[in-house]
Amino acid sequence: MGNVLTAHEISQSLAIFQHLSALSRHCHFKPIKTAVYCWWSEDAGHVSLLAQDCIEQTTECVLQASHSIAANHNEIIRDAGVLAALSALCTKLAD
Repeated sequence: MGNVLTAHEISQSLAIFQHLSALSRHCHFKPIKTAVYCWWSEDAGHVSLLAQDCIEQTTECVLQASHSIAANHNEIIRDAGVLAALSALCTKLAD
């Protein structure tokens, strides 16, 4: 269906936004420097590029990798390629 969000996805996004907004009012964390890896839904299109710019500007970190996945936002965490990449990164960091 392309870049059209369902009512359920909009509702979920709003609930997450409200929850994170509430947390941000009460939780304060010191910034850390870390490698940033991103996996985006292909459905996100140009929005993922805007998000990447925002991440780099707010964290002052350059993305180490950014990949588009043929899965919707909620399916990315179950994508075999993403799981394999995360496993490889964890193994590399553990060595």
